[in-house]
Amino acid sequence: MDTSKPSTRSENTVEKTSTLFGDPTADISFVSSDGVTFKIHSKYLGAVSEGFGAPESTVIDSKPIALAEAAEVLEVLFQFVHPPFEFHQSHQPSVKDMEINLFFAVATAAEKYVVYGIMNMCVTRMRYELYESHPVEVLNHAANHGYDDLADIAAAETISLPNPLEETLAGLTDPKVAVRWTKYYGHWLQILKFTNNLLQNTNNKNCLGLFNLIGDLLRHLTVNPTNIKMPAWRSACGSALCDCQQGKWGEIIKAEVEAIPKFTEVT
Repeated sequence: MDTSKPSTRSENTVEKTSTLFGDPTADISFVSSDGVTFKIHSKYLGAVSEGFGAPESTVIDSKPIALAEAAEVLEVLFQFVHPPFEFHQSHQPSVKDMEINLFFAVATAAEKYVVYGIMNMCVTRMRYELYESHPVEVLNHAANHGYDDLADIAAAETISLPNPLEETLAGLTDPKVAVRWTKYYGHWLQILKFTNNLLQNTNNKNCLGLFNLIGDLLRHLTVNPTNIKMPAWRSACGSALCDCQQGKWGEIIKAEVEAIPKFTEVT
């Protein structure tokens, strides 16, 4: 009878090595979360990254270092660590058209390992493109990594999401940031309450045009409370009194909105 214990490790396991970073002469190896090995020359790590570099006196172990990131993320990251002649491509990858989930994973890893070049590229794309289309992801990244001005811009955009409370809180990874955003959102809810009271308490309730304007404005602010511009059309009756009232509302509401603190100023 065979009494030997079954092996807990496959004998046919084959090490997967990155096609870009598989130099057998490299003196340090990293393994991605999905099992791909990256062989790197340690002399380059400290030059462009604080997170990967080790003190000069450190004795490098031959055992691969396990990292939490997937191979597709590390493959982008390491191309900003090694000089161009160390791998097959002559140019560093562009983040401009990078798939959005990969982009934010790379941006987070760049901050974690302090890879300067790609950190700046990622923040630039967020600042000039993604803050409108992906405000929650941008806010999460900016707030977690100290980009206060970018966090303020993205936070204002989150208010206009179809379901701002649910969508934003689902995408924030730091509980402290989530608490701050909830307080920030509360300021905008107060604007809606203030506006509703202002419009409902108007003295001219007999004008159908003004009544319709009130309804449209409330719907407008509910959908997009950060846009406090009054509807471009004039009241149906053409009354100077109603038109004047509309202008006054706009100024009052605008003043209230401008008094809202920036996201990073909320305590």
